[in-house]
Amino acid sequence: AAETRLDPGDLLVFYSDGITEAEDPSGQPLEESGLELVLERHAHKSPSAIGTEVLAAVQAHARRSRFTDDLTILAVKRSGIRDQEEPTAPTWPVLRLFPAP
Repeated sequence: AAETRLDPGDLLVFYSDGITEAEDPSGQPLEESGLELVLERHAHKSPSAIGTEVLAAVQAHARRSRFTDDLTILAVKRSGIRDQEEPTAPTWPVLRLFPAP
């Protein structure tokens, strides 16, 4: 385990594989690169709005609104002023989750 610090403005996103594995009609999945594009485009928004934008992008990519896999996303953004010294800023353990083989 490791620890990391979220600085003001940092965004932390957890998501299920249903987000990145959602396929368009030709079978092409959204993939992590597609999710990253959506996150970069909407990173200035609130966590709630980011979640809404991700789900809308998945639906637009797949061209449907019903899915067989779950679509789960949790976005957390640290508020505050950037570039301000904060010696007691919270840190959290970093977890890496990998799908079972």
